[in-house]
Amino acid sequence: MTRNSWTRQRNGMSELTDFGDPVLSSRAEHLQQTLKPRTVVYQSNQERVPQWRMDQLDDLISGEQTKPQGVYVICCTATWLGKPSEKAIRYTRELQRDISKMMIGLRGDADPNGEAADGGDPRAGSAAPSERNSKLENVELFMMDVSEGSMLKERFGTIMIPCWMIFHTGRLVMLTNNVNSKESLRGEIIRAVDKAQSGTYLPDSWKSSMVTNSALDVINEPTFSLLSI
Repeated sequence: MTRNSWTRQRNGMSELTDFGDPVLSSRAEHLQQTLKPRTVVYQSNQERVPQWRMDQLDDLISGEQTKPQGVYVICCTATWLGKPSEKAIRYTRELQRDISKMMIGLRGDADPNGEAADGGDPRAGSAAPSERNSKLENVELFMMDVSEGSMLKERFGTIMIPCWMIFHTGRLVMLTNNVNSKESLRGEIIRAVDKAQSGTYLPDSWKSSMVTNSALDVINEPTFSLLSI
């Protein structure tokens, strides 16, 4: 019994107010450990993607800091678009996380989150990335808000938002919106990398023929009415 257990006096005598911890049986100890709150460490499957200004596009794809073998993927979204933009951002961030894990494996570093490179078993160490994923080694992802201006429309025509523009050596390789998951985005980028490696680019004067929504053209007509449908 410790001295601190005697905490107050009553009728001239010390009264014991702290009886200490009782001796627990093995069953009670097991129950105590089972019910003890556990600290859960959340590991995000996404990673931040840098935001790039529209008026600085050329600095990114053909500026002094542009890597000769770099493949620059720009996810074009709009703040007013809502859920479609949110999904595009999520797919891009999830792929950015995978690319970062792959690069950690190539460098031979330990993943700070305890995850193996290329999504493998963390107990297996830094596994070499597959040939398919190694094509993403020179890929860099960026976000761009088309609400900043009309430069993209003037340069590349009317494009559907969200979409992904893929550049290599300052030239447009592909513009796609055929993405509904992280894996489909990965596939589109790998296809663009193969095109870039074979020297297949879109013409310099190319403009997109994508439309945002043909129904909007009808609705915007002055003579439109629900009775005409």
